[in-house]
Amino acid sequence: MANLIAKHDPKVPVVQESKGLAKPQYQQIADLLEQSRRGLKIPTKLPPEVSLAQQYNVARETIRRTMKVLERNGAVTRRRGRGTYLRPLTTRSPLLPGASIGFVPPWWATSINAWYTATVFDGVCNWSERRELQQSVLRINRNGDDPHLLLEKIQTRGLKGIIWVHPVPDQLESLLAISRHVPCVVVGREYQHAGLHTILPSYRNAAQMIDQHLVANGHQTYAILSRTLDDPLAATWLDGFKSAHALRGARLDITQNVVDVGPYDRSRMADLLLDFYLPQHENVTALVATTSSYLVPLLSSEAFRCRVPEQISLVAFDYGIQPMHTYWPGRTISHVACDWTAIGQKAADTLCSLIDGQDAPRVQYQAVNMVEGQTVGKRISN
Repeated sequence: MANLIAKHDPKVPVVQESKGLAKPQYQQIADLLEQSRRGLKIPTKLPPEVSLAQQYNVARETIRRTMKVLERNGAVTRRRGRGTYLRPLTTRSPLLPGASIGFVPPWWATSINAWYTATVFDGVCNWSERRELQQSVLRINRNGDDPHLLLEKIQTRGLKGIIWVHPVPDQLESLLAISRHVPCVVVGREYQHAGLHTILPSYRNAAQMIDQHLVANGHQTYAILSRTLDDPLAATWLDGFKSAHALRGARLDITQNVVDVGPYDRSRMADLLLDFYLPQHENVTALVATTSSYLVPLLSSEAFRCRVPEQISLVAFDYGIQPMHTYWPGRTISHVACDWTAIGQKAADTLCSLIDGQDAPRVQYQAVNMVEGQTVGKRISN
């Protein structure tokens, strides 16, 4: 095959057939398009793949591989139904006083003033004040938003980086698209193979603390209330409890002792547990809420409250919509606590390092501690 030249511009450098040590054709085309970014001021729509294949006289599959390379490098964004856009080449500048960073709250947070969101945000603000930085709140839908529109919003606001709190799997595509263009730090969840910088509680230690506390009070077997195991956060908790069981020579029975609350009607969660799950699992005398939000439907049931802790012990993790002391006024709930303000500070510190071009640990863990309350009763074995 002879040398290939893009027909739409005779000045475009030659694209050669792949031989020996020469770069593959898809990489050569990617390099050419990368070079053209330097002259762009705004995102520019590329021709369809068929047209690009004709221009470069290559197979359409070659262009598809080119687009994958460019998308991975943050050079292009794709808009469903609208096409692919080549983005201007941008250079990162040091984070100077007055610069702005973005803060994406959890999708379920109706207000930045809600307890969990506000606590993390306080940590971000405390650190940002030392650097004289501004914060800009970005709200992103449960299922994610158009990455192209998000990048335009980020560019319009002049954001140097993003702190994203508890992104759910449906938002991951948007998050990854943004992370190719501006530094991003994730709080609360780890997507292990996504290459994202993450700050999160030590869930493994939290699971071990809960297990040790329950076993010390005679609860060898307990049920874990969690979401579907397809959720990375649920999988992280599960790994922690598996490890905790293994340390004491036991095995966690996932089918019997992990309750997926996703299909449950939240308003009837307590009734469903009391009437169906617990009667069928008489050896289960304790429940673990992996998020304190599950306490709302449980403790709103008088029948459930009356059985705690004499018949049912209850432990929670303090990730939820309100402070732990507000779920059951007058009674301290046994729980594992995390300093979410410190996590917010770590997230801001890490983001600033990334923006400044410095190295930062890929994953950082925040210590947790067990708070022994009044919702775990001692079970006396027969």
